Amino acid sequence: MTVARRAELLTAALRALATCDRDELRRTLTPDVRVWSPELATTTRDELIAALDARDEAFGEVSIDVRPLDVAGMQACAEWTMSTRLVGSIELADGTVLEPNGSEIFLNGVSVADFDGDTIAALRQYWNVASLYAQLGADD
Repeated sequence: MTVARRAELLTAALRALATCDRDELRRTLTPDVRVWSPELATTTRDELIAALDARDEAFGEVSIDVRPLDVAGMQACAEWTMSTRLVGSIELADGTVLEPNGSEIFLNGVSVADFDGDTIAALRQYWNVASLYAQLGADD
């Protein structure tokens, strides 16, 4: 697989995560993909999709801009900016439930992917959780 193709796959997977595109996740991620972020840790693609299903109705008007930074060997790294709105209730990791308030949320982050052939076998994502909570109104 070419460097350009790995960058395309990572970009597609990140867009699929942001928009809860289950078909694209099945195409770009291995069945045993390990995904970690400040708010989520899963060890299979099905577990990831179930976690996304639990928050699918919470966010609307999702937009993500992905800029691949580096692709070397079987790894790729990308920086991204996402914007969305809180349009449904969501339960945070600590059990707090936030009700929809239409607040606009902006996140900047970095993702690192490990590839297994032509799919992603591990994905680590990093962003500022305190900023996210503040924008959601959960820091009060």
